[in-house]
Formats: sequence, structure tokens, C-alpha cells
Amino acid sequence: MFIETKTILTEEEKQAVRELESSVHQYDGTFRSVYLSNRFNVYPDMEAFYLAYKDEQLVGFIFIDADNPDEATLFIFVHPEHRQKRVASALIAQAKQQLEKYHIQSCLYKTEHAFLEKNTWLLDKFSIDDERELLMKAENQPGKAINHQSLEVKEATYQDVEEIALFQAKVFDERLEEARRYAEESIKDPQIIQYIFRMNEQIVGSAAISYEELSNYFFGLAVRPENQNQGIGTAAISLMMTDLNQRNTLPFQLSVVKDNHRAIAVYEKNGFEIMSEILYLKN
Repeated sequence: MFIETKTILTEEEKQAVRELESSVHQYDGTFRSVYLSNRFNVYPDMEAFYLAYKDEQLVGFIFIDADNPDEATLFIFVHPEHRQKRVASALIAQAKQQLEKYHIQSCLYKTEHAFLEKNTWLLDKFSIDDERELLMKAENQPGKAINHQSLEVKEATYQDVEEIALFQAKVFDERLEEARRYAEESIKDPQIIQYIFRMNEQIVGSAAISYEELSNYFFGLAVRPENQNQGIGTAAISLMMTDLNQRNTLPFQLSVVKDNHRAIAVYEKNGFEIMSEILYLKN
């Protein structure tokens, strides 16, 4: 087995990862796709992608998602026919060397409930982190007609970055520089749409949508605390769905913290349904 480490994947490598991912999802009954870019990593020069080959076939893959300097999340895929052959162990060992290089001490492994149900032996080595998420989906169709005439949804510009970062840092309880990096990189990326929500000439919320090739994936959706409970989130999602429906035919997906019942209700009003439960393992 040969392991190749990369900072950026080529289009051919991305395609190979997607094929591996598809085999894994079909076998395990899982759904969450990995974001194949290091755009949001704190360290742009980090070797974030690890590809394990056997006879020129991609049989294993790891992505290090290090969007803050203290903790990283690892996405791991191993082909069903090559499991229990220390592929994952070899990949993790190399990834941990990279984490040590950047002094990242905390590490979580992203998985899904369906996978853990079939692999309960992992609970002898790992514990489940308290945070859980729900992966939700909706068909690509125009948003439902919602009467919120004062709300406008449009693409953000670089002039909006600081304002987006200031309220997102508060909403998500994160560092200002992290929120700023997400806003800047979302605007730069040609496969991400960074939306802002305006009302009475003020930005009252924002969200980004990644549409690499498999779905329109919503992330970073936030409404200013002082503007919450006004129907803005529900209306903004509807308007974004309508706009995206005119751009492409990809289905809609998003992840939401499991105990965020208010957000889940907003998504369900817009036609989203639960696909899977996302868990994080730690050791």
C-alpha cells in the first residue's frame, strides 16, 4: 500500500475520492459527502489530504478539516473490500504526524449513526462527543411563497465581509478571525455562493452554499440575534432555494445541531427532511 499526501487535490483525484465515497455510502448506508478543499483550513500549506492506493486503486482517504488552530476533524473513508487491513490505521498515523507538526492536540473523527451501528467495536476505542448533528435534505425546487416583503437576499461582496464576520462570530461563538476567513473565502470560491439577507438597508443575516457537484450544501446560516424570531430565516431559505433552482438542478443539503429545535423547525417549513445523524468520535 502506498499513501500520497496532498495540499490540493487534482480533478482526477477528486473524482477517485467521489467514487470511493459512493462505494462507502452504498455499503454503510451513509450520506455525508466530504468537502474536497482546504480553503477554510487555518494552515493553507498543511497536507490535508491522504490517499491510500493498492495496485493503483484508491482504497482509503482522509481529509483533515482544521478550520481553527486548536482542533481538527478527520473524515475517513476505507473501501469495504479493504477494511480490517490497517488501511485506516496507516492513514490516521500519517495524519496525526501532520497535526503534531502544527501543534493541534484535539482531534475528532466525523461519522454517522448508521456506520457506528454496524461497527460497535469502535466504542471500545473511542467515545462519542456530546455534539451531534442532523443531515437534512430537500428536493431542488423553488422556495415556498412566504410574505416577507421587506427582506432581500443577494450575493455578498468583499465590502460585506467585516459586517458578516462581526455578527457570525457572536452567533456561532467563534473567533472573529475565523468568521472573517469563512466570509472571505466563501466569496472567493467560484463554487460557493455567499448570500446576505438585507432588511431596511441593513444586513440581518447570511448563509453560504457550496455546490461542488453533489448538492447545494447550505452552511454558516445565521441571523443577527436582535433580528431573530421575525421569520427572517424561514423567508431567506425560501428565497435562496428559489435562486438556486434557477442556477442548477442539484438537491439541497445542510447539517444542523441535533438539539437546535428552532432551526430544525425552520428547515422543515422549507421542505427539508432528516437523512442521517452525524456523530463525532474522540479518543
